Amino acid sequence: MSSFAAAPRHLIAQARGHVRNIITAGERPDSGLTVVLTLQLEDGVQFRVLGDASAHRTAVPVEPSLEDGYIWLMQQRED
Repeated sequence: MSSFAAAPRHLIAQARGHVRNIITAGERPDSGLTVVLTLQLEDGVQFRVLGDASAHRTAVPVEPSLEDGYIWLMQQRED
């Protein structure tokens, strides 16, 4: 397995455009997405997901974190 030898900002950039927040009444988003964070809200559940969530009407693009970049990179290497 090779390593990623670049600055953290480059790892974050790898995930840009692939991270979204989805708010639901509690149901988990489609299985084609990777849930990286779940946050219980007063009126639902917010899921931070990686993947193509454009089909979800409540999907809001968000800036990726370093952790998002790492998870995205690991998923791409598995494929």
